[in-house]
Amino acid sequence: MRKPILIGMIFFLLSQFNIHAQSTSGSPDQATQNNIYVSPIPLPLSKDTYGQLGAYVLAPASLTAFKPYLYRDVSRVISLRKRDTSLYFKKHSWLGRKFWNENMLDIRGEDYWFHLDPYVDLQLGKDRRLDTYTYNNTRAVRVEGALKDKVGFYSVIMESQGRFADYFNEYARRQKPYQAYAVVPGRDVSKKFGENGFDYPVSVGGIVVTPMKYIDASFGFDKHFIGDGYRSLFLSNTGAPYTYLKIDSHFWHIRYTNLWTWQRDVMTETGTGEPIKRKYTSIHYLDWNATKHLNIGLFESVTWAKTEDRGFDVQYLNPVILFRAMEFSNGSKGGNAMMGMSVNYRLDMGIKFYSQVLFDELTMSKFIHQKDYWANKYGYQLGVHYYDALRLPGWHLQAEYNRVRPYTYSHRSHELAFQHVNQAMAHPWGANFDEFVFRTEYLHKRWYGIGQVNLGRKGFDYPEEVDEASYGGDLLRSYRDRVANDGIHILQGNLGNIKIGYLEGGYVLNPSTGLKVFGSVLLRHFTLQTPLEHFPQGNTAWFNLGIRSNLPDWYFDY
Repeated sequence: MRKPILIGMIFFLLSQFNIHAQSTSGSPDQATQNNIYVSPIPLPLSKDTYGQLGAYVLAPASLTAFKPYLYRDVSRVISLRKRDTSLYFKKHSWLGRKFWNENMLDIRGEDYWFHLDPYVDLQLGKDRRLDTYTYNNTRAVRVEGALKDKVGFYSVIMESQGRFADYFNEYARRQKPYQAYAVVPGRDVSKKFGENGFDYPVSVGGIVVTPMKYIDASFGFDKHFIGDGYRSLFLSNTGAPYTYLKIDSHFWHIRYTNLWTWQRDVMTETGTGEPIKRKYTSIHYLDWNATKHLNIGLFESVTWAKTEDRGFDVQYLNPVILFRAMEFSNGSKGGNAMMGMSVNYRLDMGIKFYSQVLFDELTMSKFIHQKDYWANKYGYQLGVHYYDALRLPGWHLQAEYNRVRPYTYSHRSHELAFQHVNQAMAHPWGANFDEFVFRTEYLHKRWYGIGQVNLGRKGFDYPEEVDEASYGGDLLRSYRDRVANDGIHILQGNLGNIKIGYLEGGYVLNPSTGLKVFGSVLLRHFTLQTPLEHFPQGNTAWFNLGIRSNLPDWYFDY
């Protein structure tokens, strides 16, 4: 009973503080003056939020690959204030306004504003494979604010316990760190809770500073996404949050982003007395609107690990270098460099074609004359997104194909692989797979619906007693364990077939916090040629009911 009582006390204290602070949100008219829409605060990075920003994505001047976006930037194209306040109910009581329309605590002055809201993600479900119910119990608090239009800040503190569908629980336990019980996908390390449950506290937050017209600098602990698709082969938000420093430079038709991240390798004990082993990634992304319709993006990254004689390498602070040359000068043990390119084309009728190609390693002579060479490590993405399909506002259609060769993102040591807290930093399936994704969304006033189908194949390893070689799908395995140098082909190894269907429908209770009630069903069919521990085969039917605020995304399509 301690936690429900604590939540009740928080609500009571917030209501009292709101009254004594003499908040200006005393009426619906005053509520429309919420200054978040012109501030440098990032929009919460969630599929539900970003799927409804078609007008911004399609605008000729928008540079949309690197997410999250800032409220200020999106509001220049879409009136987010008008969109949200058009959904407001005419409520005159304090409780009615706060529950249905507004932020719980809203303080404003001439040069500042501040919000504080209780957030939740409460779900109760049933996986037909399990005898017990599934659940998620997240209680959270979000704090956000800004000083003029120069400084913005936010923080979300989450306390969570959960038990999920059987396949998801097994996957979490398979990603086990050496010092913890499991890694909850999309969240972080966890300890055991109750009967087959997980206890996983997570906090995210950051501060954004705009020192001059063309530059935004941010520092925090959170996730990012690069690309225009449902998936990203460059950088995705499907894993755990990390410490970061980001500098955005935007001028003319160009946006150039530098991202430095501090990550954790939780596979092996450090041996130095430190609780965890540190690793780092530096990323450059150039986003260029070459014409009104054509966008070109250039990506590069390098990952390196902390050692006794090497920490954060200041060489990688250089914002305009080619990491491949730097990696060559440091030697192959010095880091794992990757490069990529995206090409996207916008049509006036609301359609955007998008693509990515990633090169982890490539020997040109081998690529031309010997395409099955193991070190030809690359992947590509092709997709199309149709906003306001058939001129029906709020209805979006998306189709996408992803394909990644074996051993891509991996390295001779798992600490140099493109992973953080045992989770892939790009596509959550790792490597050695292909995947089709079909997705549709519809939003009408406060009602919404989502439908999605994933059809994929992936080459897994075999059980150790059958074959100890790595077939290139597991990023946590060294590529020195590869099965061969030549004859490497996609989907090699222990072939798995993955079919996932997902439906969700719900109602938005509060547009200011994204609070919604929803119901969902996930159907999954998974088969392997040779059974593997932690990869249960067969059919899954997982039903959920819940109430959720606009918290970091969940991805259950593993």
